[in-house]
Amino acid sequence: MDKTTLVNQLADLPLLQDIPRDQIAWVADRGEVNTFKEGDWVFRSGDPIDHLTIILQGTAVFRMQQNGQYREIGKWTKGDISGALPY
Repeated sequence: MDKTTLVNQLADLPLLQDIPRDQIAWVADRGEVNTFKEGDWVFRSGDPIDHLTIILQGTAVFRMQQNGQYREIGKWTKGDISGALPY
């Protein structure tokens, strides 16, 4: 994805609409876009929280294993932001 498209997508997200574009571009310059397929692990329990995550499209479902079975404990959808701030 080119930088202009990324900055536009980020700027359209409700939580970022009031952020100046130059600041959104700063985040875009320091980040990377990752694409996941259904069933991919985004992270595992115990992984360090050392990056910012912004969901641009789709849904990330969080599951936790209990008694040998996985149960859903949360979801991120388009526009959700979590993780460590990049500064």
